[in-house]
Amino acid sequence: MGRIETLREQADLLRRLAMSFDSPQIKQDLLSLAERCDRLAAKFSRGLAEQQMRPVADIAKSGGS
Repeated sequence: MGRIETLREQADLLRRLAMSFDSPQIKQDLLSLAERCDRLAAKFSRGLAEQQMRPVADIAKSGGS
């Protein structure tokens, strides 16, 4: 869960940083990075949820991955 939380914190930080710039291009670039962090956090979160729902026997067969 640490990586997911870190990505969400980084997204929040990037949004706050974006608001401190007057340049529309810099602001948009930072907001785009924040959006990417959010998407990665959601992807990791979904992957974690899917892994937790897999039967233990399937996890053992695949070597835990």
